[in-house]
Amino acid sequence: MTTFRLRSQLFIAALLIILGLTGSLLFFIRRSINAEIQKQVRNGTDQSVRAFESVAASGKCSCLEPPPCWPTSLP
Repeated sequence: MTTFRLRSQLFIAALLIILGLTGSLLFFIRRSINAEIQKQVRNGTDQSVRAFESVAASGKCSCLEPPPCWPTSLP
């Protein structure tokens, strides 16, 4: 097995350190973004459910019947 010169060894070590730091930074960013997306989807879904429940409870619409603009029979 051949040994590399000191300059080559330092270059390989620096390259491995840079790759490791970049990979860990990208992993951290990915986890943070996924957590934020999940939180926003959960909050949006909860808000939609609350809005639907408040409209259904107010009696302003019948949620079980289609809107009047829909055709009543299919061709």
